[in-house]
Amino acid sequence: MRQIGGVIEELETIKAKRKKAAFSWKTGFNSLDKVLVSYREGDVVVVAGRPGMGKTAFCLSTILNVLPGTKRNIYFFSNQMCAEQLVLRLMAMIAGVSPHEICSDKLKNRHAIDLAKAKKVLLSAKRFFLDDSIDILNGYIERKIKNTENHMKPLVIIDDFARLLKKDNYYDGCEREFPEVDYISKQIKRLADNTGAVILLGVTLSRELEEEGITRPSLELLGENRAILNLANKVILLYRESYYVNQLNHSSPAEIIIAKNDSGPVGVVKLDFDDNAIIFKEPTRAIKLK
Repeated sequence: MRQIGGVIEELETIKAKRKKAAFSWKTGFNSLDKVLVSYREGDVVVVAGRPGMGKTAFCLSTILNVLPGTKRNIYFFSNQMCAEQLVLRLMAMIAGVSPHEICSDKLKNRHAIDLAKAKKVLLSAKRFFLDDSIDILNGYIERKIKNTENHMKPLVIIDDFARLLKKDNYYDGCEREFPEVDYISKQIKRLADNTGAVILLGVTLSRELEEEGITRPSLELLGENRAILNLANKVILLYRESYYVNQLNHSSPAEIIIAKNDSGPVGVVKLDFDDNAIIFKEPTRAIKLK
């Protein structure tokens, strides 16, 4: 139990610390960074979308954008893909080929050269760490960060919020309706505050209303995951109309909907999505702000 005055003082301290926090990471997409400004140290950034919209692809695309020359560590925690699958995806993204082409061993000569270059890029990424452990809560990530010899504020990606949920956890002091979600959301925010890391968190939106033809994402579709919305500094919603009209071309437009942004405006930024290599790319389209 805490006295209310102490809680107010704590909130003021957090607010003052927040204003002083340095801008530490960009997405690497110029059109998107103009709106987001950049991520501050300690930011929790929710990357949300329905299945198939490219949440993991967006996070991996961001990594590839900022990886060259970075002096900060990047940690990718995946509880839905093993490290080998992630490396395969990254090589395909860099080489501009599909993961299936790599696995089937049917690459054309020019693609084989591109794949060799992709391997070289990843081998030189000394600051990039992959972790495919199943249970990454209860201080696991914080211990991993502190055990790495680099005290600069890192970038942390957790690719699937839903898979963090476990039925046997003890949830102390949480909302009654969805105590598990509330408990884990607070752990993630505490991790960001304690380490100064920028955390990108993949969250799957409900497929509710799709059968009615309503395919555009909204914050309401967070459903039981809405507890993370209150703690997030930024919320990015992903939308690709081509997914629903079965027009999967080599390149198709994607909407990056900035639904919450404590550093600037909200609005829509358009990127291109390579359906073959499963990667987001910078387009030459305008930004629509609100």
